[in-house]
Amino acid sequence: MLSAYAKMILKGDNFLNRINEIYKELADKKVLIYALGETFIELDKKYQITDKLNVVAISDKKFEEKLVNYKGIKAIIPSEIKNIDYDVVLVTNETPSRICMILEDDLGVDFAKITTLFKHEIIDEVLHYNYLVENNFEKNLKKLNKLTKGKSVVIYGAGSLFETAKKYYDLSKLNIIGISDMKFSTHEENEECFTYKVYSLDELKELKPDYILVATKFYINIIENFYYEVFKDTKVKIKALIKKPFLTLWKEIWQ
Repeated sequence: MLSAYAKMILKGDNFLNRINEIYKELADKKVLIYALGETFIELDKKYQITDKLNVVAISDKKFEEKLVNYKGIKAIIPSEIKNIDYDVVLVTNETPSRICMILEDDLGVDFAKITTLFKHEIIDEVLHYNYLVENNFEKNLKKLNKLTKGKSVVIYGAGSLFETAKKYYDLSKLNIIGISDMKFSTHEENEECFTYKVYSLDELKELKPDYILVATKFYINIIENFYYEVFKDTKVKIKALIKKPFLTLWKEIWQ
């Protein structure tokens, strides 16, 4: 089953630039493709990747149970990669980091000969994007836009989850005046993060924004601490930026 990220990639032509980079990068090279997943198969249908590259073999761990004939290309198990004459291994998985480590550490592939179909600017970008979709962030964002209209907003949680939300969703209707995080307990004057002014928690107490939106996956304890300790006796409202279903929260609390 395709992930939300894969469906998004396949929906438009935004991935075309990366495909063209691959064509140029791997022109006249003997390519061994690693990972024959559903996402790659759909991308291959759309962009004819295996037709435009000189693919000498395809390898996948699942071939250890059953070899798969894909478009007449030789299928091999990972341990046979060492027996193939190739110039580069193209890793086609959406989250390639772990696979690259296995290729290098366990299968003896020279790191210089590994390239990835997916290049991510953000740590765990795919996982975060899928998380946002699974938790109906777009719907919750519309509610937050209405709730905070005309009010000042500070984001708490300057991590890759928020960075992913900022990349793929329009946050412009939130009047975000700054961003805070434990790592900003000390910071440079006028320092910025993701284009927003940085504040420490102590500075937020003085700033007193109308809303603080907590941009972390596990937010219950943070929200409780803010309400009953940090911003006690203030009018600051604390909400989750990415709201999870009640049942999920209940399990997190009681497990």
